[in-house]
Amino acid sequence: MKHLVYTFTLLFIGLSACTEYEKPKNVPFKMLPNGLKKKVEAELIESMKKEVIEHHQELHEYYSSDYPLESISIDRRNYLIIEEDVIRRIEVGGKEYSRLEISDIVQTFYLTNEPLSREQTLEYLMDFKCPNYNFPFYTNYTKSAVLEQMRKTKTELQRAKDLGEEDFIIFYSDILDQWNDKCQILTSIGTNEFKEIHPEASIRIMDKGCKKGLSPLTFAAIEGMILVRNYASRKYFGISYEELYFRGSREIKSNDKSRLEAIDKLFPLKIFDLNYAKLNSMETGYVTPVPEVIPAPDVPLTYSFSSN
Repeated sequence: MKHLVYTFTLLFIGLSACTEYEKPKNVPFKMLPNGLKKKVEAELIESMKKEVIEHHQELHEYYSSDYPLESISIDRRNYLIIEEDVIRRIEVGGKEYSRLEISDIVQTFYLTNEPLSREQTLEYLMDFKCPNYNFPFYTNYTKSAVLEQMRKTKTELQRAKDLGEEDFIIFYSDILDQWNDKCQILTSIGTNEFKEIHPEASIRIMDKGCKKGLSPLTFAAIEGMILVRNYASRKYFGISYEELYFRGSREIKSNDKSRLEAIDKLFPLKIFDLNYAKLNSMETGYVTPVPEVIPAPDVPLTYSFSSN
């Protein structure tokens, strides 16, 4: 009896010392009370907000380094411009939208070309009249191709080291890191092939009415990116991105964290709030706007998702 009371006392003290998130650590996400689910979702949004801010800072530091970014002119199909003027009118591609529609626009921008086969991708890349031409395309990577590129890069890196060429050592080290990331993605998702969106795919927020902090449009774009990652999470793991974040951030199982990192690498959070950068004196090297206007995303969605 004394042993039972002692055990119960230790259990009670241990639970009391836990945070509210640690208590349900081994409870399936779907079984969490709605209040805790909302807190996890709020935590996720806050985490992605910090990621956006840190990316601005990294770009600024890189732009100010010994190897600065020049003014980058990116292929127009690869970035989505969301604008809001001083009278709070939101425009994308010359069309007016409400803030509630931004998350759907972000999804359409990122996922329109995801279902395409290799053959379709090559066909649409050559047809500027095709609606798909105005959205970022994907590259298919196989495990054998990734391993071969890693082998070649290691050879070039070793050659640069043998010759003492510091610039090339830095260059090939960065390239090797990128191939390592792809190899880790393949391992985490458990397939021999995956699709990667064009590395320049990004969102640019131009909010003339925002005088402090990140624009509300940036938060709307973050919500859209959650749904984009949700699509990928369901495709590869059969669970929502919110549940994957819950599991991965708490490492409920040994592979949860690597799975979360894989989805985040497949769809990196590249949201550039140009007014925020200006207010904080952050030069990033990105040039906007551009003369031509790409029509707003209106291609019928060919993918399915659920945010639950």
